[in-house]
Amino acid sequence: MSFSQEVKEELATHISSAMHCKIAETAAILSMCGSVAIDENGKYSVRFRTETKVTADKLKQLLWKTFRIETEIVSRNNAYSKSQKTYTITIKEHDEALKVLQATKLINSYGDIEENLSITNNVIIMKNAIDANQYRYNEETQNRMREELGISGKKVIGHVGRFFPQKNHTFLIDIFKAVHDRDKNTVLLLVGGGEADDTLKNQTRHKVKDLGLEDSVKFLGVREDVEKVVQAFDVFLLPSLFEGLPVTMVEAQAAGLPCVISDKVPIQCDITGNVKVVSLEDAPEKWAEVIEDVLTNFKKKDTYETIVNAGFDIKENAKWLKDFYVEALKEAGENN
Repeated sequence: MSFSQEVKEELATHISSAMHCKIAETAAILSMCGSVAIDENGKYSVRFRTETKVTADKLKQLLWKTFRIETEIVSRNNAYSKSQKTYTITIKEHDEALKVLQATKLINSYGDIEENLSITNNVIIMKNAIDANQYRYNEETQNRMREELGISGKKVIGHVGRFFPQKNHTFLIDIFKAVHDRDKNTVLLLVGGGEADDTLKNQTRHKVKDLGLEDSVKFLGVREDVEKVVQAFDVFLLPSLFEGLPVTMVEAQAAGLPCVISDKVPIQCDITGNVKVVSLEDAPEKWAEVIEDVLTNFKKKDTYETIVNAGFDIKENAKWLKDFYVEALKEAGENN
């Protein structure tokens, strides 16, 4: 992240240069996890919510050190998992909220809130990139992996994700059952480990057995070669209850795969245009219809250039970041 020279100069007229980074950090956190409320009297309040305690602690510290605003962190159990918490910080006082919004450039001089708390003029947000070449579609690797897994000649539906409530494995199995009822030549590969005592993973295994799908569903566990395993897929399935921007979606598309996702997965994860969205309210049969269409009509291809051009290649990002810091250090030296 970096303030432009114009913003640095503007800030320097109000605060010491030592505060620049603190304000930048505050702005970045609020832009990703913050929301603004305006009451009937036009008074502002700011709310920040995260599932990461470290991030909440960091913001609390920043608000005090930078603005002398004292806040408290309210924790509640996650609606989907009692073992996970959500942490909330609220700036209730209008004057305090306004001070933060103005300092972080999340509100303009006319009092208008920037869309989605966007601060792209002041902060550079780097994409969660992968080694695109490592995941690049390779037909030879595809055939070798299918042979190793004993699924040569099959139509392969794949999923990568830990066994956690948000991944919606129960519904995922219902979807595959509907697919398998239509086409017995289909298999499902599940990549990922369990949580804590493996309760959810074991429940999923029992459901697979009860539905008579034991010969068609493979639990591959945690793999060190995920980039090779996804080559074996024909379609990537992600019926999650909620997501951020899943790295697995970037990986799947880098492998040339079409993806079928729920309407709770941000559409921003569609990089290649090969993503189909289905509502979680739709029956498994509807999902099966979409998957069958993809299996019939889609042909995998190399999407490497698309992934790189969209900014999701880690090597290109690392090169850009190195050049950015070299230029920033040079600029800082010239200014000193």
